[in-house]
Amino acid sequence: MESTTESMSSQVGTLLKEFQNAQREALEAGRKREQETNERTQSTVSELMDSVTSLVQQIAFASSKMEESIAALRATTTSAISQLSDGADQVNAASRNFTAASDKVTGAMNQASPSTSWRSTAAGNPHPICNSTARSC
Repeated sequence: MESTTESMSSQVGTLLKEFQNAQREALEAGRKREQETNERTQSTVSELMDSVTSLVQQIAFASSKMEESIAALRATTTSAISQLSDGADQVNAASRNFTAASDKVTGAMNQASPSTSWRSTAAGNPHPICNSTARSC
């Protein structure tokens, strides 16, 4: 009986050692999987951070370029509008000068018309409007 007890005790001891080894191996495998998962997660997060950082830099660069373009457009537009306004003022002044000159020419022609008409008639030339040498036309 004693040998049976010893044999059983030995078998139980062997089973316990095998169980402990299996448990250690399972824990080690679990730790290894957890470490691999942690490394993959950190790698993925790092890649995402790099991508986001790159995108933010690209957006900042694009925003800066757009701001420069808007400033250039604003300056060009302001300059063009100012030049158009100056041109319109010059056309307006030229129009007023032309009107004044036209009025003076019309006045001079009106003043010269009766005396020219009388001279033509007096010289025996027909009047340009009525084609007659008489003063009554």
